[in-house]
Amino acid sequence: MSAEKLSPRQQMISLMYLVLLAMLAMNASKDLLNAFVLLEDGIGNTNKNFSAKNEKSYKTIANAAAKIPTIKPLNDLAQKIRKQADYIFDMIQTDKNHLVYDNDGKDEDSIPQSKDNQELASGYYIVNDVPNEKAIALKKGVDDFKAMLLAVDLVKKDKPLAGRIAKMLATRDSTDKDGVTHEWISLLVDHLPMAAATANMTLIQTYVRNAETEVIDKIAVSLEGDGMVVNVVNGMAVMNPGYVLTGDSIRGDIFIAAYNNGIIPRIFVGTIADTTKFTNGKYVAPAGKDDEPNALFKGAFEEIKSVGGKGLLRKRASTPGLQDVEGVIRIAGKADITYYYYHTTYMVAEPTATVSATKMNVFYVGVPNPMAVSAPGVALDDIQVAASGLTITNGPKKGEYVVNAKTPNPKGVEVVVSKKGGGRLGGMVFRVKTLPDPVAEVMQQRGGLIASAKLKVVSNVIAKMDNFDFDLKVTVVSFDLTMNLKGDLRTLSSTSEALTNDMKSLLSAANKGTKVYFENIKAKMPDGSVRKLGTIALTAN
Repeated sequence: MSAEKLSPRQQMISLMYLVLLAMLAMNASKDLLNAFVLLEDGIGNTNKNFSAKNEKSYKTIANAAAKIPTIKPLNDLAQKIRKQADYIFDMIQTDKNHLVYDNDGKDEDSIPQSKDNQELASGYYIVNDVPNEKAIALKKGVDDFKAMLLAVDLVKKDKPLAGRIAKMLATRDSTDKDGVTHEWISLLVDHLPMAAATANMTLIQTYVRNAETEVIDKIAVSLEGDGMVVNVVNGMAVMNPGYVLTGDSIRGDIFIAAYNNGIIPRIFVGTIADTTKFTNGKYVAPAGKDDEPNALFKGAFEEIKSVGGKGLLRKRASTPGLQDVEGVIRIAGKADITYYYYHTTYMVAEPTATVSATKMNVFYVGVPNPMAVSAPGVALDDIQVAASGLTITNGPKKGEYVVNAKTPNPKGVEVVVSKKGGGRLGGMVFRVKTLPDPVAEVMQQRGGLIASAKLKVVSNVIAKMDNFDFDLKVTVVSFDLTMNLKGDLRTLSSTSEALTNDMKSLLSAANKGTKVYFENIKAKMPDGSVRKLGTIALTAN
């Protein structure tokens, strides 16, 4: 056969032929002929792979013909190609069997007993140096098959493919340097050991299957993957996400979409009960199962209008957030019904307006400042928040944060909100201030008259934040108690918020008109600092 552009495996096989033939010319041992048998077995496995691959392509074409009547002539052509390829393949296989089994058969290792006989193959095809009927039939079968393939319109339009087929299936005679013409069949079998001749015949079978595969694949590829002939091709762009904000990155898939506008599919929208039922996005059900959509969906579903091969989805957006759209596209053929699964998402955002009192945007130093952040059209998980000089951590819920500041900044710090992997969404400036001083109280009083009986049961001095929304704990760490007892001005000290026993004894002697002073009150703040508070002046009555 003439040289051609082959696969790496076939190139290796051809190289092995050259090496083996060269060694045979040097009268190599019979063991070498066993290599030809093993090589032939390897080529035979390749042929099996070709046949399995061809079956898939034939099935694709047959499915198309079952769904669309105009594809029937294409399927008829494919079946003719199959028949002629099988005819040649089987003819060669029959001839190989005769050569082997009519001449001592095979040994226990499946090696032909007459592997080294150089007259058997030659005598089988050539009589008195002239090809016999078997040789003529084989050559005609290959030539007819080649002509059939080269006449296919898709092959005519593909010149490289046509060239490969012409080379693979070439049956030209050859003229040597002495001007002697050798028949095509003689190049395959004449003066060759039977093992080499049968290997050559198997190689022809490979070329036949290879050529069949290329053409059948070409026909199948001209159809959409599942046997649907397409006649409309559009450029498509699918943007992700379906909601884009200013400054965000635009992402999308751009591709060619092809469909047949003569096919009117049934398109259903709803939640699929079990997506694992679909293999590679499709599920094939027996023909006549018109109630199948009921089994595919979980809960209610609807059928939408289909025009020109496309479904028209019209749906009012009512629920904010990320929304899913899924369902199936139903294509009915003569033999079965195919359901194609689809799924996409889009974002629905509520109309919003933001109102804020800009003078009150304050963070306080030393305490956990709560903050909530959201952005219309962006999932809470996709939001990130940052600010220079502030520590921001996640709060107890999604969208909630805790801000901690170490130093005051009266000019303000901008909190920047952005989308993960995207751009800036917005920001707001917050002033950073120190906490205001707490106020001290005794028996819920900050001064003035107090009943003598009430004064005598005071147990502690407390401090609290006045008119402050944060739930902060402030602890009194020390204070002095000063009291005028019958002209004797006495002062006692405590190193906690609690009154000492001496203080309580002193207060028990207070009478109407006695003045009592809680002074030098010091309170510890949440940030660890200690503040000096005012004096509480009380008069017993």
